Amino acid sequence: MAQNKRDGHADKGTAFLMGLTMVRHLFLLFVIVASFPFALIATEPISSRAYLFLPLSEQELQQAVETLTREHLLGDGYVLHSLVLQDPEKDRYAPKVRERKALAIVMNVQSNQNWQVLVAPASKRILKKTRITRGQPSILLKEYTDVAESVRVDPRFAQAMKKRGIDDLTKVFIDVWGPGDLRASKAPKNHRILRTVFYFKGDAVNPYGRPIEGISGIFDVTENKLVELIDTAIVPVAQSSADFLDSQWIFEQAQGNLRAGVHSVGYAPKEDPFTVENGEVRWQGFHFVPAMHQREGLVIADLGFEEGGVNRRILRRGSLSEMVVPYADPDSNWHWRCAFNEGDYGVGLLSHSLFPGVHVPENAHVFDAVFAGNDGNLTRIPRALAVFERDGGILWSHYDINSDNMAARRGKELVVMSMFTVGNYDYSIQWILKQDGTIEVKVLLTGILATKGIDSAKCARCKDLSKPPVVDARGTVVAPHLLAVAHQHFFNFRLDFEIDGEQNAIAEIKATKVAESAENPFANAFLVEEEILKREREGSRSAGGVEGLHWWIFNPNKKNSLGHFSGYVLEPVNLAHPMALPISAALKRAPFLKYPLWVTQFHEAEMHAAGDFPSQNEGDGLPKWVKRNASLYNEDIVVWHSVGITHIPRAEDWPVMPVVQIGFLMRPKGFFERNPALDVISPREEKTKTAAAN
Repeated sequence: MAQNKRDGHADKGTAFLMGLTMVRHLFLLFVIVASFPFALIATEPISSRAYLFLPLSEQELQQAVETLTREHLLGDGYVLHSLVLQDPEKDRYAPKVRERKALAIVMNVQSNQNWQVLVAPASKRILKKTRITRGQPSILLKEYTDVAESVRVDPRFAQAMKKRGIDDLTKVFIDVWGPGDLRASKAPKNHRILRTVFYFKGDAVNPYGRPIEGISGIFDVTENKLVELIDTAIVPVAQSSADFLDSQWIFEQAQGNLRAGVHSVGYAPKEDPFTVENGEVRWQGFHFVPAMHQREGLVIADLGFEEGGVNRRILRRGSLSEMVVPYADPDSNWHWRCAFNEGDYGVGLLSHSLFPGVHVPENAHVFDAVFAGNDGNLTRIPRALAVFERDGGILWSHYDINSDNMAARRGKELVVMSMFTVGNYDYSIQWILKQDGTIEVKVLLTGILATKGIDSAKCARCKDLSKPPVVDARGTVVAPHLLAVAHQHFFNFRLDFEIDGEQNAIAEIKATKVAESAENPFANAFLVEEEILKREREGSRSAGGVEGLHWWIFNPNKKNSLGHFSGYVLEPVNLAHPMALPISAALKRAPFLKYPLWVTQFHEAEMHAAGDFPSQNEGDGLPKWVKRNASLYNEDIVVWHSVGITHIPRAEDWPVMPVVQIGFLMRPKGFFERNPALDVISPREEKTKTAAAN
């Protein structure tokens, strides 16, 4: 990530002050520990630890590329798949001097040999080299064009298009997909395989409006050839391009009656209400390091809260660990469509620039993302990540009817966001910090639906388009000869909690009914049940139909003055249950979807819910890891939470889908001793203070 102009290394004076701060924090720790035996609070200077989580700098990327080239792991038939920061060692295992490390994946496509390589950029050393024996890395950027052009010149493809009345093959858009379910395929399972689907783009900008149905391709990347062209039916192609990317098309659709829009988003304070120094953001007590990861996209690291000069940790690292989109159609050209948007594609690499005034306020603090390309050259995505403050709505309020007094506060919130596009769909990940200590994670879904060409004349359930709703069993008709296929979206987040230290625990809390009895004579009572999840096999939890369900991650060694353990609760908000059966390829590749919550003891190699390489691979990830049944109490634990949506499309979702939002909440429980937003200044006092200052 390119650093802001205000970023840079601390000067000697800053280092001296940091040293004084360390002494003061150690003294406070001594006083607290001596007076209260449950206290366990992290006290290192914030910036010294934050440095460990910054994304690889341009210099580090170049040093790692030079090292790989020198060791003949780049060039000579090898291409660079990805190069990212290796998650730093946990504090208790770390040496006194920590060396930042880079994790590279290198591929020799022709020999089908792929390697994970651990590199020390500063010393230009190879620390470890491991052969990848299960699954395939996600699609290389160059493969999107290379595979498409190889298919385009295949005579079988030309013949298939000619049958459909298409002679100019340059008018056809060839979309490259991950392989999905290959059980019915003739492709060699030990080769690198990709799929292709086709759209008639014509002269339009939008390629996704006119699918060429009844045909798809299976491509052997290892052999560089089209293995199979699945050609099952000739289906009419939609006439309209639905080219909303062309402003003239929108003007014509609206018959010239365009409504006024918003010219700038959000409110924009004249000065940054937060600070960004050495890559670390500080706002309203919160501090964290935002980063862009080539596979995971937006990562929030070293998230904590500074209270009374003490750095209290909350979350060591939070990231999107996997994203799965299975489709409902069993057709031979559709059944395999189950996109693993991280494992098959890589969401960070597919991030795009944010537009000031549209995606974010004009004065949002933006960061570039810098990645190493397949050839080792660096590429930059400008404005890939943004941080900005916005109105947070009513923070708290009370009106006293007896005295006619009102006390109320309006809140602010800090948003950290990025956006990425995987083919037709667009997504945004947002981490939102609130003044009451709440952390909200949101996923925004928009973009273009995946559509299937149909013959409207032969569709028994959609002959009369004038009688809504026009719904087919597999989805929804959104235009003549066009069916938007029903599907699901699942997002699994990996949450490495460190609440006031690395030793944490987790409990499930829920409300339960109480039978009528002598103890409940009026039948109004209910109980709040708390179950501590002691081992990994107990940490796989369902959530359907349970009232008041949430999970409490807490530090059993740290209490507040009320006797409550310091913690945060994870509140599920949007849950979906997989519709595919357990024997399906989708569930075999993503068995973690069985439960919305998993808890594991920390292991540095376990970063993705379906394993590192779910493409052409089954059975890796969370269900495999929890078989060890390790302890979860007073341990270093990781929480994995899936949110989801079952999307049954509407006509209003076409040609571009209005934003849908899903997500979850993390709220403090025992972390503070009272409402932490009690100190927010009232509007009247703020005006008085401003007037006095002027």
